[in-house]
Amino acid sequence: MSLIVDKLKPICELIALRSYAIPNEQAVIQSIVLPILGHLGWNFLNALEVHPQYSTNRGGAGTGRVDFALRIIKDETNMDEPPFVFIEVKNLGGLNEEAEKQVFDYAYGVGVPLLVLTDGDIWSFYNPQAAGKFADRKIEEISLRRAYNQADIDKAANTLQKFLSKSSMIHLISYRRFIQDEYDKAMKQRILLEIWSDFVSAKDQEFLEFVRQKIRRRTGLSDDDVPIDWIANSVREITGKNIVPPTQAIATPRAASSPSLPSPVAPSAPTSPQQRGFYFMGTFHPASSLGDLLVKVLSEIERNKPGFLERFYGSSENRGNKRTYLGKKPEELLSEEYRQRYPDWKKRVGYDELIDPTGSKWYVMTHVSTQAAKELCRKFCKVAGLPWENKEAGIYVVV
Repeated sequence: MSLIVDKLKPICELIALRSYAIPNEQAVIQSIVLPILGHLGWNFLNALEVHPQYSTNRGGAGTGRVDFALRIIKDETNMDEPPFVFIEVKNLGGLNEEAEKQVFDYAYGVGVPLLVLTDGDIWSFYNPQAAGKFADRKIEEISLRRAYNQADIDKAANTLQKFLSKSSMIHLISYRRFIQDEYDKAMKQRILLEIWSDFVSAKDQEFLEFVRQKIRRRTGLSDDDVPIDWIANSVREITGKNIVPPTQAIATPRAASSPSLPSPVAPSAPTSPQQRGFYFMGTFHPASSLGDLLVKVLSEIERNKPGFLERFYGSSENRGNKRTYLGKKPEELLSEEYRQRYPDWKKRVGYDELIDPTGSKWYVMTHVSTQAAKELCRKFCKVAGLPWENKEAGIYVVV
C-alpha cells in the first residue's frame, strides 16, 4: 500500500493547488488517470490491457466508445478477453447526471462488473448490474482534492487499490462477486443512513415510542410526563449539535410525579444533520466540531492561497492576551506563565494538528467558544484577503 500512497500524494496536491495545469479531459487522463493506473500495476503502454476508446458496439443498445477498459490479457491472440472495468473520464469539474447516463449506456448488455466515472478529482464506483437509479448503484466515492491529510490520502489510496489494482482482477467471476459484496455493504449502509435520517428528523413514530419506553424505564416517568413532541425536538437538537446522546441528556427528576424536563429547542439553520460548517467560495464544508471547523478553514485557505499559514503565524492577528492560535509547536499556543502554572497544560487545553500540502506540521488552538471560533475565522479572512461572511466569494461560518 505504501507505494500507491506515496505516489498519490503529489497527484492530490496537483489537483488541489495547480488545477489550472489540468485544462481539459486529455490533461486529466495524462496527469492523473494513467499515472494512477500505472501505480496500481497496469501497463498503460499495452493498449490491449488498458484499452483506450474501447468499443461497446455489440449491436443495438450499449453502443459507443468508453475511454478505457481494463482487461487481463492471458493470450494476446485472443482479442475477446472480457473487460473487468470501464473508466469514463471527464474534464475537471465535469461530472453530472448526463455523464452518469453515458457510462451506464456503455455498460448496457456488456456485463462489465464495475464502472468508474472520474474527473480526476472525484472517483465514483458503480455496480452496473444493480437495479434502481444511477445514484443507488454507486458503491463508493472519493475526492482527491479533499485529501487534506495523511489519513485522507491513505483512505483514498485504499479505495483505489481495493477496486482498481490489477492484482485484484485475476479471475472475472471472483472479481464480480467481490464487487457485488461491496455493493451489498454500501446498500445496507445507505439504507441505515436513510433510517437514521428519519430518526433524527423525528419522522419515525416507532423510534420515538422506543425512546419514550427507554426514558420511562430509566426514570419511572409516565408516558404523559414524556410528550412525543418533546422527544422529537430533543432528538433534533441533540443530533444537530453533536452533543451527548438522548439518554444522557435527560435530567433525573426529583419525583416521578413532577419531572424536570429540558425545554425543547428548535434546530438552527441549516437544518441538515451536518449543521456546523462553513461556506468557502460557494461550497459548503461540514465540520463535526468547532476544532474541526477551524482546522478545515485553515486547510482550505492554505490550499487556495499557498503561504497563508506562514503569514497568519507571523501576524499580530495570531496573538491573544495569553495564547496564540496557530503554532509550529504546541508550546507556542500558551504563554510561558500559564505553562509553568499548570504543568499538565496539555491535558487542560485542546489543540489539533494540521499538515499542510508541503508536509509541515502546525498546531491549532481548538479549545475555544463558539464566538471565539467565529472571530478567529474573521481574522483568517482578514490576513488572507478574503471577504468575511460572504458565501460565494469568501468565508461564511455556520455554528
